[in-house]
Amino acid sequence: MYSRDNSCILSTLDFVCNLATKHNVHTIVTFIKPLYWKAAENIIDALQSSCLKNIVLALGVPYTYANAEGHMITS
Repeated sequence: MYSRDNSCILSTLDFVCNLATKHNVHTIVTFIKPLYWKAAENIIDALQSSCLKNIVLALGVPYTYANAEGHMITS
């Protein structure tokens, strides 16, 4: 599946939500900006009774920043 495809994002959110429900923990998902907006749209469009409405969606740092930080740590 193409990672920016809505069905891929929705199935990922659904999987994580069901896993969190199974383990009785809160669902917190972090995406980078382009995927964050698509995930937010999926959560907003979900039925009110859907477990997707319980997801806490976080905006992650860009990969370039994370890569630079990882490089500094390993240096």
